[in-house]
Amino acid sequence: MSFWPLFFFAVGFQGVFLAVILFAQRRSNQANIYLALLILLFSVSTIDTVIFWITCECDSPGWLGLSLIFTFLYGPLFYLYLIAFDKREVSLKGRWKDFLPALIVLAWHAQYIILRLTKPQLISEWNSSLFSSYLLPLAGLGSLLFYAYCVYKFILRLEKKHATEILKSWHWLGLIFKAYLFFVLFHFIYFASIALGKSTRLSDTAIVLGYSIFIYSIGYLALKTSKLLNGIKVSTNKYQSTSLPQSFSRSMFEKLEAHMRLNKPYKQNEIKLAVLAEELSLAPYQLSQIINEHANRNFAEYINVYRVDEAIALISQIDRVNELAFEVGFNNRTSFNREFKKRTGLTPTEFKKR
Repeated sequence: MSFWPLFFFAVGFQGVFLAVILFAQRRSNQANIYLALLILLFSVSTIDTVIFWITCECDSPGWLGLSLIFTFLYGPLFYLYLIAFDKREVSLKGRWKDFLPALIVLAWHAQYIILRLTKPQLISEWNSSLFSSYLLPLAGLGSLLFYAYCVYKFILRLEKKHATEILKSWHWLGLIFKAYLFFVLFHFIYFASIALGKSTRLSDTAIVLGYSIFIYSIGYLALKTSKLLNGIKVSTNKYQSTSLPQSFSRSMFEKLEAHMRLNKPYKQNEIKLAVLAEELSLAPYQLSQIINEHANRNFAEYINVYRVDEAIALISQIDRVNELAFEVGFNNRTSFNREFKKRTGLTPTEFKKR
């Protein structure tokens, strides 16, 4: 056995070991479970490809073709990892459509697995079909690109929410995303070679190299920072890279509080962090840090506290709940009722009756 099959075989088993570590973490949460599943799929695909290299020389997507099925799972799992990482819990009932393409491909690909195990001489004919040679690889690449875009937009929302430069810095969550992009790039090279009819051991190596980069990136980050394994959120109270002097931070918070009381910017339905920061001659990340440090809330929570306080002051003057919600800055009655009950323990209607 040559060096590269041995190397990638080792990478596959190291990935399995890393996935087991993530599963076994005492503080393991839903986010790390999705990440562990993703690494496990990468590892199994790597091992599957290496076994194919060792056992046969025919052109196919692996010994059992598992990597082709898994292609439709990589994106959804990575996207769910980020959602769970931010929200802590994700309902799979609302995300079943993300896994529907993988189930369809699995049903189709079951024929390939049966042929591989019973009539391997027919594999060449199977691979030469239009669906297997072009449509499936193209759909798999489309799935990877679609979820790469979804993940990119989601990280931008995280940056805006937490005023943290994830993609432009060496933030560990941004590094995971970049490792995923490398994998997508190598997958593109692999599928392009199939579409052009030039699939070789070298093109297979490209996709396995993509798996390896992702697995080793996770391993490196797991050793470098405990945040990956412990599932710590993006936002923290320390703002290591954007520290503000305590006296300045305190004075600006007092200025913010006065501005909120006198000018009531929270009554604007579409109030933005950047706009409020500009009104106070601050950078958005500075205002986010100030609110986090002195109010112990994020921007949205801070604004909603003022809105509910305003609603309590006006509830005896405005009869209709809808009108009251819009008057204090909420966009809809549902959000207003939820925030009001969270603060007072009662709905606006119940509060007014008491």
